[in-house]
Amino acid sequence: MALWYQYGVRSIFGIRKGYRGFYSEAEPPITLTPNDVSSIHTDGGTVLGSSRGGFDAARITAGIKRTGINMVFVIGGDGTHRGALALSKALREAGVSCAVAGVLKTIDKDIPLVDRTFGFETAIEHARHAITCAHTEATSARNGVGIVKLMGRNAGFIALYASLASRDVNACLIPEVPFTLEALNRWLDTRLEQKGHALIVVAEGCAPADAVEQGFVSSGSEPERDASGNVKLPDVGEMVKSSVARFFKSEYPDRDVNVKYIDPSYIIRSAPANASDSVLCAELAFAAVHGAMGGYTEFTVGTVDNVMAWIPISEVATKPPSRVDPEGSYYARLVLSTGQPDFSGAAPGEAAREAYSSVAASSSWHA
Repeated sequence: MALWYQYGVRSIFGIRKGYRGFYSEAEPPITLTPNDVSSIHTDGGTVLGSSRGGFDAARITAGIKRTGINMVFVIGGDGTHRGALALSKALREAGVSCAVAGVLKTIDKDIPLVDRTFGFETAIEHARHAITCAHTEATSARNGVGIVKLMGRNAGFIALYASLASRDVNACLIPEVPFTLEALNRWLDTRLEQKGHALIVVAEGCAPADAVEQGFVSSGSEPERDASGNVKLPDVGEMVKSSVARFFKSEYPDRDVNVKYIDPSYIIRSAPANASDSVLCAELAFAAVHGAMGGYTEFTVGTVDNVMAWIPISEVATKPPSRVDPEGSYYARLVLSTGQPDFSGAAPGEAAREAYSSVAASSSWHA
């Protein structure tokens, strides 16, 4: 809309299925007009599609040169932006005049420097609904245990914020804070004795310290990777579920424990943006268009200290992702909200220690 109405651009194309859409005959670009995009904000997912892998700087550069494209807007997370950085360099070396602008997209909220990325608040909203359903299931059964796995490969922001928003969660496990399945099961034993139900939220990137010892992961084996080079993570939700079931069957064979596991990941990631995220999408889009039209390239857009900014792509593509601070105030609030103990067996950080002390490192008070 900004390109069409403010700058009079009439040749706008959507590249389909990620970077390979620049050169794949099976996925040709589609023409975009105001009519084509007028209602896409009501749809979840992406009308252009997405994919893992497919980045080939030489073939993409050739495709851009062949079609005469002079401005590319790349929407994605840190991996996509690393590709955008490499593409900008390849275009420059090939003498192709084409601006490369980025729009940060990841629901995990793990991009460095920026305050937020679109999709995060929508994810929290829908994750809370899944947690509420799991809580209903857990409280409806004798010794009911609800387990909800949420997104977060490297950072536990979604699990943490959704747990804070819910107030029904009794234990929240995130990648930044170590835990063992043994400690979790021992806590769960006490929790069920006292309350008769429990609700556990776990982020997908969690790796139990005793996963190998308990036989869920093979030691020394080379991890599988996807087309983009990301390590394929074992399903930690299934791991926790199996561990809980095995523990109680072994320790209390006559005790009924009802475990319900919910993985709403694909439902959450395909949901339409809520009002807050929809506004942010528009702000990011306008900023990207104005930056590219202003003569800038190799930049991305995002809010820094609540101010919309143009940021060198190198600043977000080469820095480590943002993560939850285990000694920060948000994690301390989580501990106060859930009443969960330290599941690692190690001493917690100073801020977390204060929170543990405040609730006597016990979950027995939590309804």
